[in-house]
Amino acid sequence: MNWPSVSGYYSRPTFAHEMVPEASVEQAFKQLAAGFDDDEAFDKTLAYNGLDRSSLREALWYDLSVEAALEQVVSKQAEVSEEEAEIYYLQHQERFTLPETRTVCHILNTVNDDFPDNSTEQVRARMDKLHTQCASDGQRLKQLVMRHSECPSAMKEGVIGRVKPGQLYPQLDTVLFAMAEGAVSEIIQSEVGLHIIYCEAIHSAETLSFAKVKEKVHSMLERKKRATVLKQRLGRA
Repeated sequence: MNWPSVSGYYSRPTFAHEMVPEASVEQAFKQLAAGFDDDEAFDKTLAYNGLDRSSLREALWYDLSVEAALEQVVSKQAEVSEEEAEIYYLQHQERFTLPETRTVCHILNTVNDDFPDNSTEQVRARMDKLHTQCASDGQRLKQLVMRHSECPSAMKEGVIGRVKPGQLYPQLDTVLFAMAEGAVSEIIQSEVGLHIIYCEAIHSAETLSFAKVKEKVHSMLERKKRATVLKQRLGRA
């Protein structure tokens, strides 16, 4: 267990009472005490570390006050202005660009050659029939999904969602991002089975406006500044 430093706790810093409520000290005290089976074990450990309950509270008050003072200094120096955030955004716009995405639905029939009804040949025959029914009509594919797809997405009309390149199985990904909006694919084989996919919508790549990412940029820059300031302060300590 890490105990607060005993050096200096007899001379409480003048800012301590202003910065650290007594309740915070008591909470820290109780957290330390809770790690022991009983009061006797707690008191013995205090004595071993050259402390008693009163001096432990003083030491905790001192350490918490120093932490609070440091936090004030770091927070002040880590403030990020609107101008700083906007300059960072303009210099790194590529970080705020969303790639093209596509809303995709599919029918999946899994293949398992250990079972006659799920052999490659049987599944292919079923998917051929389904494809005939929906080859030129994505909405028809969505109607067939509930009865014929073996993917959990069947409960949502086969909708996988809005995906970006690299999210799907490679075989599906390659076909999907070459399709026109509203098109239905040929039968595609992946490691889990056979699919028919429907490219329901294409969403173009876009760069998010500064207004949309301002809070995110502020938070990121403040974290970086805090880390730098804290490192510098501790290096001089």
